[in-house]
Amino acid sequence: MRRISLVILGISALLIGLTQHGSTGAVAAKAHASTPRLVQAEPTEQQMRQAFEDYLTGLVSHTLAFIAESGGSEAVRKVRQSGNDRFEVGFFRKFECSRSPRATDYVCGFAVDVKVTNGAIERTLSGRFAASPNGFVFADLK
Repeated sequence: MRRISLVILGISALLIGLTQHGSTGAVAAKAHASTPRLVQAEPTEQQMRQAFEDYLTGLVSHTLAFIAESGGSEAVRKVRQSGNDRFEVGFFRKFECSRSPRATDYVCGFAVDVKVTNGAIERTLSGRFAASPNGFVFADLK
């Protein structure tokens, strides 16, 4: 049986809906709240994919920071050595989007295939994509 790291568990939990607000989502939401309102068209599939990849990268970073605090640098080295800190978004398809009650946010459906060291996680999700000065950020699952 393969040992699964906290990083993979965190990504898996997000994708199966065990967590509604990841730590990076909270950071994105706070950053979004302090930015001026921008009026933008709904996000493109590429913008959504990039925002979701950035979200997962932040989730991995926060998870590694937690592992470092709780297990030290040796624990982080083992996670990195095993490859459990890496993922790849393979397939991504945008579905319908609708404007959120927040004027600059959209709630969009999407299908995603995230490859991790022990296989792939395929899910169809719905999430909120918030406009920011640098494009869209994935704010949370709906």
